[in-house]
Amino acid sequence: MRLWLFRIRGNPDKTQFNENSKIPAKAEFFPELNHNETLGWSGSTQLTNNLGVTLIRSDEEPAEIRARIEVTRKLVFDKRAGRVLEIRAKGTGKLEQMLAAMYVGDFASFYLGILYGIDPTPTPIIDELKTQLEARLSEATELRKRVERLKTA
Repeated sequence: MRLWLFRIRGNPDKTQFNENSKIPAKAEFFPELNHNETLGWSGSTQLTNNLGVTLIRSDEEPAEIRARIEVTRKLVFDKRAGRVLEIRAKGTGKLEQMLAAMYVGDFASFYLGILYGIDPTPTPIIDELKTQLEARLSEATELRKRVERLKTA
């Protein structure tokens, strides 16, 4: 089974944009994208026109994937997305191209945060989430202990 080169990069790039740019992001992959995800793009353009699509491409992508990307871009993304950006990975081999795509994604996510006036490094909402979860879970643990003490009394 042949694994498409950039499927490995999708989720890390998504999380880099979440963390560094503090924006919602998601990662989808061809050929699966041509099922339910494509239908989602057929909805209201009031929503889809506010979304951007970044296609990470490679000269080594299989012909089937290349065809899917090109047809989907023409039929769906070019007509319904606010912006479509194609990134072509540079390099002479798969590893070099994957590292180049990683480099571009990491720096793009970092600089997008800077453009939005956001320090990419702190994660205050995650810190607060952890604090609140810890407090709530410690309360639940204490209640369980009290119930167990009552059962044995």
